[in-house]
Amino acid sequence: MKARRKDQAVVASRRFHGALYALMFLLLMGVGVSTSSSQTYDPLSAQSADAAGSDESKAQVAIPPEVREVLGDAQLQGQERFRWFGFSVYDIRLWVKAPLNIEAWAGRPFALELTYARSLKGQAIAEKSLDEMQAQESIDAQRQASWLSFMQSAFPNVEEGDRLTGIYRPDGGAAFYFNGRETASTDDADFARLFFGIWLSPDTSEPALRRALFGMKE
Repeated sequence: MKARRKDQAVVASRRFHGALYALMFLLLMGVGVSTSSSQTYDPLSAQSADAAGSDESKAQVAIPPEVREVLGDAQLQGQERFRWFGFSVYDIRLWVKAPLNIEAWAGRPFALELTYARSLKGQAIAEKSLDEMQAQESIDAQRQASWLSFMQSAFPNVEEGDRLTGIYRPDGGAAFYFNGRETASTDDADFARLFFGIWLSPDTSEPALRRALFGMKE
């Protein structure tokens, strides 16, 4: 009986510390909830991103202006809502001119659109992005500093409803947009491959999200 109570106490302690860690992470990331958004383009007006798998829901999502400008009449390959310990952080969509092959995604142009559900600091987005890029392969100190500086200029602070869009060019490089306005671009092919690999690489920390973006059902 005492052993059972001890096991229950250990489980309860782990749950408490897990919840506390999640709260601390969100506070460190500068997460808050905002109720205002001034964008005229509203990608969530038609449906929830939780309905990512259905063809009908895809047909209802408007192409972001910056994606249409670069890719033309793009199509939505997949979408998903990213959560951290149950907290909604952003909805992400993969826009393509032609469907991407999950094994050869880097050979075609595409765009990733993130619509945020919470406030986040641009600095935190840049630092977390660099961490995820380093998880894929080793990055020397000089490139770490250069890439972090670039992402700090590309990613401003975001609030609920704000969008960050990254457009990938297979000939090397990427361009980034905040609510449809270009913030930064680069011709660095290694940076582009590792940045978009955060979501699309086999080494991603979110394999289920990756499968959803490629339109693969569980």
